[in-house]
Amino acid sequence: MKEQSKSKSKSKSKSKLKLIVRQSIIPLGFKLVSLEILFSILNMLLVNTFNGSILGTGSFSIFQPILISTVSMAKIILMLMAVFEWAGKKYIIRNDNITIQDGVLSNNKKVIKSTHIETIELKQNLVERILNYGTIKIYSPMLNKLVFLRNITKPKNVISNIREVLNSSKDKKILMRA
Repeated sequence: MKEQSKSKSKSKSKSKLKLIVRQSIIPLGFKLVSLEILFSILNMLLVNTFNGSILGTGSFSIFQPILISTVSMAKIILMLMAVFEWAGKKYIIRNDNITIQDGVLSNNKKVIKSTHIETIELKQNLVERILNYGTIKIYSPMLNKLVFLRNITKPKNVISNIREVLNSSKDKKILMRA
């Protein structure tokens, strides 16, 4: 009996699940390439500084391997943080709410009830339009705040899907701006 009620409650909660949206990988790629360029320049500066006449002689040259190792570790840590930030972000759109999950090691959740959503807007610059991703802004007058779904792939499709999911659960129509 208990197993049947558990399976029914699981199927009810799964039936509410309508849409899972993740961030585009394009901004992550830009961030990783930028970090690589930045740290390559920093590495070249460190090598040239120690090989130059200012710090290349004397006791300062023993710090070169330590500094270069530290810079390499910082680069690895920052790149891993960027990947974890991207991998941990997930937006779940259900009939009755939108859940924003954030985090890989720890899990933070924000839940916005669909009845509290008044407007949904799309924000894209030229590069984002060309690469077909953007930020979706959701306004909740009940919470008196904007919530951002950042770097969403095919945001116009996602907005129309959000509209279908949220409008199917209530009579009130949400104002959409693109």
